Parts: sequence; structure tokens; C-alpha cells
Amino acid sequence: MIATGYRGIALKPSSATLSMTLKIAQLANRNNIPCYCLNRVGIPILAEWDKNVAARVKGFEELKGAGLLGNDSIQYFKYWQQLLEDHPDRNASWVGAKNGCYELNRKFYANGGGIFSKIHRFEQMFERK
Repeated sequence: MIATGYRGIALKPSSATLSMTLKIAQLANRNNIPCYCLNRVGIPILAEWDKNVAARVKGFEELKGAGLLGNDSIQYFKYWQQLLEDHPDRNASWVGAKNGCYELNRKFYANGGGIFSKIHRFEQMFERK
């Protein structure tokens, strides 16, 4: 794609294979190509995976290098608020967008936005009975 003239690459960390996403991001970085991330039809905690990648890849110069994430998942889930309850950091400032932007802070970077925390609903699903 780079050889044919692409000047930006879309990454889908939570909906594609993460290892392949990271390989593509690495190749884009080596070729000075900015990336943006898309969260399509992912539950709230999956958006944190996408934020983590978007915050670390080469961004677009026009945006002063800021990471770019498109997230339209909320419109596809009837029970979005219930899904949000499963997010281990559901009340954190970075979970919801403000004026179209996610404001990531030190706590986000320290815990990955909650992606390494236990998610109780999933833990219960796999408990031995």
C-alpha cells in the first residue's frame, strides 16, 4: 500500500488481529506514514485497546501529531449503558469523549485504560461451578 502512494493507514486493533495491527503500525512508522484507529462495533473496554494504539502511533501532522480514533460503536448497541457498567474504569475521565476528543491522562497510561483489569462479567462467565 505504501509503494502505491498511501499517505495514511487505518488500523483496527480491537477488531483485527492485534499482532498484525502492530506489524502494520511498525511498518507505517518506519516509512513515516501516519495511522489512525477505528473502533467499529466494539464494547466499551475494546475502545480502550484502540485508544492505547491510537495514542502511540505516528499521528497526522495537521493534528499536531495527535492520535486519531474513530469510534461509532455506541450507535450499534442497544444496551450500551449496561455494557459500560462492565468497564473497570467506567467513571474515569478518558472513557467518554468530550467535544469529540478523548482526554487521556497519566492514570490512563499507567493502567492501559483498564484493559489489564479484571472484568467481573467475563470472570463470572468462566467460573467453574
